[in-house]
Order: sequence, then structure tokens, then C-alpha cells
Amino acid sequence: MSEPTPEHTNSAQVDDARYVEVDFDPFAGAAITAVIPTTEAQREVWLADQLDPVASLAYNESVTIALRGSIDTEAMRTAIKALTQRHDVLRAVMAPNC
Repeated sequence: MSEPTPEHTNSAQVDDARYVEVDFDPFAGAAITAVIPTTEAQREVWLADQLDPVASLAYNESVTIALRGSIDTEAMRTAIKALTQRHDVLRAVMAPNC
């Protein structure tokens, strides 16, 4: 199995109509309600990413789901919003000073 290269790790560089680049600002939403110290393992992953973005790929998992038929985008948006409101970890971000 070949090692991933940087050009394979950045979805913005994928020239495929199935992918949409998203401009996301994690701080654009609600105010920060809590600052929780990172664990040693989280700091290790963050450091690996800072040293070489490819190194942190070992900690990423992804799943692709192909949906067929029509989809109610408003219902999907509402469900995802409810999910992220229910689970703090889905709203968490890491900053260098954590």
C-alpha cells in the first residue's frame, strides 16, 4: 500500500464534481462556553499535525455514504444541527494554546 501524499490529503485540490469546498469558521457561531484542557494523546496528535500534516492522517477515519433518490435538505440540516448541539465533542476545536 502506498503512503498518502499531500496532494491526496487536501479535498480542496480534488478536481471532482462530487466534492464541494466548504469555508468553515468554527468561531463564527456561539460564544465559547468552556475551555477544557487537552489530553496528552490530543496534544500528540496536534503536534504530529504541526510537524507534518500527513503524520496525523493515521488518526483520521472517514466514511462515505452514497444516498440515492431525493433528500430533504432542510431535514438533514436540522438533524445535523441537533446532533452537534447534543454532543459537545462535535463542536470542539483545538487551538495552539490549549
